Amino acid sequence: MKMKSGHTRARRQLQRHKTSGSMISIGRSRLEPDKLWAFVVKVGPELVLLMDVTDLSIDGFKIVRIEDILTIERRGPEEWFEHILRSEGIVIDVRAPFEVSLANWKSAIAAIKNRSRHLIVECEEAEDPFIIGDVRHLNARTLAIRYFDAVGDWELSDRVIPYSRITSVTFGDRYTALCGKYVREPD
Repeated sequence: MKMKSGHTRARRQLQRHKTSGSMISIGRSRLEPDKLWAFVVKVGPELVLLMDVTDLSIDGFKIVRIEDILTIERRGPEEWFEHILRSEGIVIDVRAPFEVSLANWKSAIAAIKNRSRHLIVECEEAEDPFIIGDVRHLNARTLAIRYFDAVGDWELSDRVIPYSRITSVTFGDRYTALCGKYVREPD
């Protein structure tokens, strides 16, 4: 189903799937060519918290902007995958591991920072779209994050990112957990 006027319709659909506990796929093709398979955990005014499903397993949580959602589907594949996940006991309860405020990016990231050491911030429309690391500071318009690279080295200084550029935030996933476990301590 295509999203047309703003994101009011998308919010209503997301809320309906949250209430029913059903698995959906989300299209954000302008930003991400593959569908995002997920359960809706919480819907805010501008953001949605999702339990990410990858290869028939739960792989952490992702927060995305509702305005970026182009399609929301609940058809045969989503129903079948949900059936498998629930039958195997992989998905029992759809909820976050801690309270995450979705009032805005600052409140969402602050909640994650207080409970999870590492996270991924994506600015998918930027030149450098993927930043993994530790949030150092949050202010009214930006966050500062200490980034570690693909070989486990920390950058010497923090990256400052305006909230307006953020398109998604991921936490509690295998990639972040494993890379964060082996990243070298800064000198």
